[in-house]
Amino acid sequence: MLIVAEVANAHQGSMEQAEKLVKAAGDAGVDAVKFQMFTADELCSKTHSRYEHFKKLELSGEKIRILSDAAHRNKLQFFCDAFGLQSADFLISLPADGIKIHSSDLSNIHLLRCLAGWTGKIMLSCGGASELEIYRTITNLGASAQDLILLHGFQGFPTAIEETHLRRIDFLRKTFRLPVGFMDHIDAEDEMAFTLPLLSISAGVVLIEKHLTLDRSLKGIDYYSSLNPDEMKKFVQQVCCAEKALGSKHISFDSQERQYREKMKKHLVAARDISSGCVIKESDFTYVRTEDDSFPLSFDSVTGRKAKTDISKDEAIKLSHLSLKTGILIIARMNSSRLQGKALIPILNRPALSYLIERAKLCKSADSIVLCTTTNVEDDALVNLAVKEGISYYRGDTLDVLNRMLGGCKQEQLDIAVRVTGDDILLSPDHLDQAVRRLMDTNSDYCHNKGLPSGTECEVFTVKALKTISDFAEYPENTEYLTYYVSSENFNKTKLNVEPRFRSDISLTLDTREDLERITFLLENIYRKDSLFTQDELIDLINRYPDRFRKKGETKDYMQVRDSLNCDLNFGRRFDK
Repeated sequence: MLIVAEVANAHQGSMEQAEKLVKAAGDAGVDAVKFQMFTADELCSKTHSRYEHFKKLELSGEKIRILSDAAHRNKLQFFCDAFGLQSADFLISLPADGIKIHSSDLSNIHLLRCLAGWTGKIMLSCGGASELEIYRTITNLGASAQDLILLHGFQGFPTAIEETHLRRIDFLRKTFRLPVGFMDHIDAEDEMAFTLPLLSISAGVVLIEKHLTLDRSLKGIDYYSSLNPDEMKKFVQQVCCAEKALGSKHISFDSQERQYREKMKKHLVAARDISSGCVIKESDFTYVRTEDDSFPLSFDSVTGRKAKTDISKDEAIKLSHLSLKTGILIIARMNSSRLQGKALIPILNRPALSYLIERAKLCKSADSIVLCTTTNVEDDALVNLAVKEGISYYRGDTLDVLNRMLGGCKQEQLDIAVRVTGDDILLSPDHLDQAVRRLMDTNSDYCHNKGLPSGTECEVFTVKALKTISDFAEYPENTEYLTYYVSSENFNKTKLNVEPRFRSDISLTLDTREDLERITFLLENIYRKDSLFTQDELIDLINRYPDRFRKKGETKDYMQVRDSLNCDLNFGRRFDK
């Protein structure tokens, strides 16, 4: 959120007063200070009644430069209105941190053409402008105006409450697909002078412009809607509080809300002793609060399932109590942009993927292993390898990875799916088994073991969670990025606590020619046909040759990536009539 202290002409032509206003803005904690640059001739004709008035308020280029420097000394951005070509040319050359186009200049094609080639921040005042005028202005500014903000509000001093029209903020944002700011000109003596801008924040504005004066009681220029310095400081504090109150646009639990859920949620609890082998009926459980730290299971996760172990009366039911089928899904195809055909590339005279299959077979929790590949002809070779290695396969759409996974799950009648990519040929079987147990013991939808080197990790999902993503994904083409989908609060997540000695900072993913060389070196020094290496042996070897292994890059922020990829679930569409 940018808070802009609008000085406009409150300096009344005095540089001493103008510099005091800049300092007052900095002391108040705003983000930017804004002045107006014009000549009287750029504003009106010589015969205009206010020509001489504007003449007294002119700020020369030299004065604007002094004020810009003063703003930067006070850690403020310097914004300025440009009311004509002369002013615009100077502000571009300065350069200003942002230039505002007044609504009276929306049809000033000369000014718009001048600013069209500028790539800095442009603020476009939309007060008193029609949709068509706004559209034409945006068009005239052209594609070079990358950082464009529409400003809602008009220069009515003061603006009446009923003329504020805050709903237009959402309209402007959705219509023109641009960020929107709010210019507030309500009577500063009105208690709504603080409330209205705060309301605009909830409407989605990215900028608030508020007039500043040194002393409103003196009734100088633009004093009607101007805050005194102390009031501006208080206003900034309230804006910060409002932003905190709004929080994330996604449902994201803070620590207190999470504690509340853990304390108040009811679990499915055995209403009587349930013997191993019995099919669990609705009458076999009830809903009560417990001290159990697992996530509550849903009705359909339990009803009709066979108990794998005895469940005592009053015991919270867990996935680990149920007879569930777990499968390892190997996601692989031949078409790789960086290392073509890497799945079958020979390492010590064996296809790379064979090592992954071999290590997957060591996993005690897996009931089946499924190669999930595409229907492309070039992937016939992968299917042939799967048959040779004695594992199942499923073929599906090239781009829709999730549906390939679900197809493999349906074919094998899986309840738990472990996702392993064909890049991860050094899979850690022991940690995979631990991750599966962790998911079941906590009743989670998702578990990962990302404390390991990449290339040895896996991700564990309930098939129910995968189906939910498939059913409700807003953009199905992005469902390959399952990790970002489950980062939302729609799913219960856990992780395997991996000891630091297992080196999460190391990358062993087979993705490039350099990766191939490192993995070949590892296998040459560690692989024994009769005794497959453990994760401890692997890490010991890496530690002996630290210079041979590159570190992982920076970890991506799930929420940011999710936003950029449109990894959202759209539950609302199910209510469309």
